Parts: sequence; C-alpha cells; structure tokens
Amino acid sequence: MSQDNNPFAAANNPTYEADPFAKTAPPETNLTGATVDKFSPFYEGRKGNPFFNQGAATVDVVQESPEPKNPLYGNRAGTTSKEEELSRREKELERRLAALHQRESSLPGGEKIKNWPPFYPIVYHNIEEDIPVEKQRVVRLAFYSYMGLVICLVVNWICVTTSLIDSANNTPDWLWSIIYMICGIPGGWWLWYARLYNACKGDRAITFLMFFVSYAVHCAFCLWAALAPEGILGESDAFCGLFATIDRFDGSAVVGIFYLIGFICWIFEALLSFTVMSQAYRMFRGQGGEQQLQSEAAGAAIRHGLRV
Repeated sequence: MSQDNNPFAAANNPTYEADPFAKTAPPETNLTGATVDKFSPFYEGRKGNPFFNQGAATVDVVQESPEPKNPLYGNRAGTTSKEEELSRREKELERRLAALHQRESSLPGGEKIKNWPPFYPIVYHNIEEDIPVEKQRVVRLAFYSYMGLVICLVVNWICVTTSLIDSANNTPDWLWSIIYMICGIPGGWWLWYARLYNACKGDRAITFLMFFVSYAVHCAFCLWAALAPEGILGESDAFCGLFATIDRFDGSAVVGIFYLIGFICWIFEALLSFTVMSQAYRMFRGQGGEQQLQSEAAGAAIRHGLRV
C-alpha cells in the first residue's frame, strides 16, 4: 500500500500530531459561555440546526407555584367552590318548594299549610299574602291586640297565683283567673280576630259587622279588667285591676307590685283595643262598607224569602 494513500499519515494531515496529549484548539462556546460539542444537535454553528435560531429573542418563563394542598381536606379552593354550589342548589330547591306550596294553596281545593302558632301550628296565618296592602296595618294592629290579650291573661293568672300563695282564702279568685285564661285565649282568636282577618281577606261587610259586635265586647272586657270593680263577673280579685291593686298594697307590698304590673298591662291593652276599633271602623267606612253591608243584607233577605 502506498504511503500517499494512508489517510492517517502525518504527511497527508498537517494538523496531525503524534503526541496524543498535545494541546488542541480550544472548544467553541455557545451564547451562554458553556462548551458545546460541534456534533451536538444544539451546536449553534451547525448548519440546518432546527433547535437554534439566532434571531429569536429569549423569553423568561415564570412558573407559578401550585397552591399548597391541605393534607387533610385537600384543595381549599376546590372545597369552597363545591360548598358554594351545594348552597346554591339548596336555596334553589327551597325556592321551588315554596313556589310549589304557593301554587297548591292557590288552587280551589288547595289546603294551606298550618303555620301558627309556631311551636304547635293549628291554623294558617299570613298577613302579607292573604290581606290586601291597604288593610294590612289594621289587621296587624288587631293581631298585636290579640297577643296583648294573651299576655294580659297570663300575667293576670300569675298575679292571682301570688295572691293565693300569700293568702289561702283567694282560691275562688284563682279559679276564676284560670277560667278567664282558658276561655279568653281561644275565644279572642275565633270571636273577633279571625273575623277581622277573614273580612279583610274576602271583603265581606257582614263579617265586618260581626267583628265590630264581638270586638266591642272585648273592649268592654278589657276596660272592666283594668278597673276590676267589686262584685261583677266573679270575685273582685280575679283580675289585677285598679281597685284590686289598691287593696293588695294594703295587705302585702310584694303582691301589690305584681298586681300593679298586671294593672299596667290591662291599661295598655284597653288603649290598644280602642285604637284598633276606631281605625277598623274608619277603614270600613272609607271603603264603602256601609253601602256594601246594605246590599249584602238585602241579598241575604231575598235569598231567605225565596227559601221560605
């Protein structure tokens, strides 16, 4: 073989050095100053390198650190969004149920859900839905008057009970106070408040008339209870009125204070009752109740005559 054809010969390779430890040219570096092999695909000087673009600008990419998760409850943001979704669905379900109950109650044969008293519902009572706006104030005042009657009867029974503890001779008075409380609480509802409620709801003049008659009896009863004259409607001390309070202060100061509280309650109830009576009558006359009463009475008389 000819020496000229030896590719490894020193004559044919001017850069050839026999010493393998001889110093060679320094390696080329990239833009960052790090040495890069010419045979690396990332070498800048290599033609056709798809991974290198000399004209492209460098962009710093900032990676956001993920929100730390609670090892016990997981991701807080995810939990909050689920709670909000559940709360929204619960409110939507309650709204649909309320709308469904309202539609059922508005049907001709629909039965409304009993909601009063709250601790043991026995009747349906909703002034905002059943009573027209222009009549709601009078009905609400009448409702306050009824609640005042309940408070007065309960306080009256407590006062007479203290008098019974102080003196065993007051047993008849204590029994009378129980009778008034048991009969007065449901009687006040059915005799005059429910009639005013239904009269304003159905706009019936005859029902208004029945309310005025029964509520006039209620006003007289409250005035009598605030005075408590002796020998009328039971024993004199069955109510903690004015005369009974004066008599109790002569015997025991503690019992007298209880009777004084009851007397103040009856005074406020009497004043509120007369206020309701005057405003209800004013509303009745202002809406043409007298003419409506006459027409309803004439119609009732005609129907009665036809039946006979």
